[in-house]
Amino acid sequence: MSRHRLNLLKLFVILYSICGGSSHIRPLYEELQINRSIAEYFQVEDTLWTAIERRTENTLELIYNEHKIRLNENLFQNIIERNRIGVDLELTNGLRFLNDTTTNVYNIIKSRDYGGLIRFASSHRVKNITDAIEKISRASVSSDLWRDLNEDARICKQHYTTNYQSEHQMLVEVYKDVETSILRGYMVVQLSFMILGLRDTDKYRNESRNLHLTVMEHNNNLRSSIKEVISHASRDVYSCSPDNYVFESTEYEMITGFLQGFVDNEINLNREHTCKNTCADYRLTRQYGCHNDTPCGLPIKNQRINKCKGILRNCEFIGSDLEICPSTVDMRRYKYLKYENGRQLGDKGGCAQGIETKSWTDWFYRCHNCFCICDESDSASDRYFSLRNVVSDIEANQIVTGIHIAKPNRIIELVISERKLLGFGRLKPTNNYFHHNFPQWSRSHPKLSLNDPDIQKGIDYHTLTYENRSINFDTIIVPQGHVITGVRFALFKGHLRLEVRATEFDYETGTLMNLANSTWHGNDNGGRLEIYLNKPKPVGLHGYPIINNIPDSYVKFTPTDQDSDASQTIVPYLETQKVEPIVPMPLSGVGLYYKGRPGNGGVIAPKLVVYNFESII
Repeated sequence: MSRHRLNLLKLFVILYSICGGSSHIRPLYEELQINRSIAEYFQVEDTLWTAIERRTENTLELIYNEHKIRLNENLFQNIIERNRIGVDLELTNGLRFLNDTTTNVYNIIKSRDYGGLIRFASSHRVKNITDAIEKISRASVSSDLWRDLNEDARICKQHYTTNYQSEHQMLVEVYKDVETSILRGYMVVQLSFMILGLRDTDKYRNESRNLHLTVMEHNNNLRSSIKEVISHASRDVYSCSPDNYVFESTEYEMITGFLQGFVDNEINLNREHTCKNTCADYRLTRQYGCHNDTPCGLPIKNQRINKCKGILRNCEFIGSDLEICPSTVDMRRYKYLKYENGRQLGDKGGCAQGIETKSWTDWFYRCHNCFCICDESDSASDRYFSLRNVVSDIEANQIVTGIHIAKPNRIIELVISERKLLGFGRLKPTNNYFHHNFPQWSRSHPKLSLNDPDIQKGIDYHTLTYENRSINFDTIIVPQGHVITGVRFALFKGHLRLEVRATEFDYETGTLMNLANSTWHGNDNGGRLEIYLNKPKPVGLHGYPIINNIPDSYVKFTPTDQDSDASQTIVPYLETQKVEPIVPMPLSGVGLYYKGRPGNGGVIAPKLVVYNFESII
């Protein structure tokens, strides 16, 4: 699109807004910065050749100044050097050669070495650059290349946060690198032709036109090739899990002290202290006392093991007499329960302090030991979710670029990374150990604490209960032209769900707009299909995880399997790994998803959805 036509269209938008249209002018179209740079250089190229043909005064100085500016543009991200898996070797070598060579030429220009510039223009190295452009062009328009790149992005082969990226992002970054490298090489060759054209205009003007047509054809072919693949490429960014993944305790948080396996004698489970009922009759009860020689009266130092300071649910009879092996782990009551009938619940290993407890006959009734689920809320119970907003500083043009889950002060909360948005979807770099590009991670303000006298249940935080212990798996996508500037947990129809804040922005300048009209979005159709955890084991993951992205699904926090864990653990876990793309970029969405394997409790983890650049390419 010509500048003249673009200016007319912008004028139309201004007139429309004056006549009652929107008071904020949206960009008429979005494009990648590299595409803009290519179009701008083509215009500069025509202007310079016109000056050469007209023998304009100070033409050499004009050529020098334009190329000094444009070869210094910091477009190249070097993503292929840093993080490419299986990229075509010819393409990789060609990109490296072009960028090394063009950097050398820029240094010559910067030092104002006109003699060196003329010697370079007359050397065989110009031919080497045109050959490299042709090789890169052939390699980069291959549909197999883009399909292979897409497949590489789909598989997390290493367990490092620096490998996080979506299929969509990998394709966009390689596209930008290829186009940037070819543009830099093209500018150096055109620079050489222009310098030589000062003495032989016709010859080098023709060579310039031929190269121009070649690069134009390459650009069209490259865009066609990538568009065939990118339309099907996922924009989701997940934490990576390698094939031999073993979930580490430092990578997750747990719900504790909530719905845990518990053993006591039925005589303690009713006000009358009788044994005339069965264990199954006690669907909802509590401990009403502690009869002699029952599990609650066992000589165990940790009294939490044999006391339930809450409700006992869903009791059942498993066996009469049993050996109780107390756990040495704070959040567990038992290592195992071994019944006289041979059934053992929990760890099959040895026990340093096993204690036997037996049933007995009270008059005409047998007093059995019952296995129940203890639902208590005390200082050992971490079952709280923060409902506070976690937002970026939109007044400072900061947006959300990453997310993770944390549990400070016993409360599960979301934490975001935020960066300053610049034009063309770029972000302002920040210094840190992480590729010199580490963000600021932010929590809700003020910091949430259960000891705060002003904190309000249902407003500041949610407490999991037996009736309300579901969490929805939604991916919230905001409209194009908006970016994510906040996240939060929210309650909706008794379920926890994720909500995101969207803010409008100007793509070309990166400026956030209509700040007061930033809106929160959630999935009102979510939570309809339960992901049922059938006899889950406490282990989060072993081996490559299965990612479950079933729309509108949810899971209930539930105790683990009786036989494998004596129902001592609540699953799923909550993954705490920080998720942010290797090359941070604006986000169009954030979600929660479930990953695990059959028979395992699995984990809940956050994911990101990067901004959609398909139409921009």
